[in-house]
Amino acid sequence: MARCCNSLFVVLNVVTFLLSVFIVWFGVLLITTEATECDKFLQKPVLLLGFFIMIISLIGIRGACCHSSGYLWSYLVLLMLIIVGVISLTVFTLAVTNRGSGQKSPGKAYKEYRMDDYSSWLRKRMNDEENWRKIKSCFVATNICSDFERRHVNAAAADKFSRERLSSVESGCCKPPDDCKFTYVPPTYWNKEKGNFTNADCRLWDNRPAILCYDCASCKAGLLDRINRQWKIDANLNAVVLLVLVIVFIVGCSSLSENRTKVHAYRTNRCPYPSSSKS
Repeated sequence: MARCCNSLFVVLNVVTFLLSVFIVWFGVLLITTEATECDKFLQKPVLLLGFFIMIISLIGIRGACCHSSGYLWSYLVLLMLIIVGVISLTVFTLAVTNRGSGQKSPGKAYKEYRMDDYSSWLRKRMNDEENWRKIKSCFVATNICSDFERRHVNAAAADKFSRERLSSVESGCCKPPDDCKFTYVPPTYWNKEKGNFTNADCRLWDNRPAILCYDCASCKAGLLDRINRQWKIDANLNAVVLLVLVIVFIVGCSSLSENRTKVHAYRTNRCPYPSSSKS
């Protein structure tokens, strides 16, 4: 029975090791395909979780193969910390992403985004002047809207542009809000009308590539929508990881208990108590 439990423990740790490789790959995939240069830092926790699970899995395999109670104790303590951390992270992620999505514009293929639609915690971080200054500088440095212009260069007419599918960042940062009712020229140039605007973003819009709508609330909301979607994916992944880790922890406790019993029996048989009878 002990050998069977120990073998199962090794197999499960091989599975968690492979899972950690997948987590690292998934984090790299999000960084290289979904995230912009300016919000890649948001995926670092996913990579750290993957590397941490990878290290712990190797410790567990070493402890099981060498029948080392010290390694197994260290493994279980670290694994418990990871489980608590994953639970906390998952609950927090679900709490701050439980609301928020784009609003469909009538007759448009793209959506528009409002800050009030997202959680107060995310809004507070995005409204921090120092945080946004760094993000905006990155947007300008990476010329994030130049790619938008290249991809939509054929949308020469306003009705054709309205059928374009824009990302949340493109919709929020690379064009003025629809309720400004500016006249469309090319993808990133709009004739600004004079008048009193109910939307403060209308006054902030500027056709210069270094300004556009980078100071607009819609730009911050567009980035928040991207973060929201990525974090929801992370939360689902965390739930799967948590289930696997709890199963491994339970088997690990059984393996440690049986390993200690086996070691105790070995020592008892090797060093029997001296006989009390006199020769």
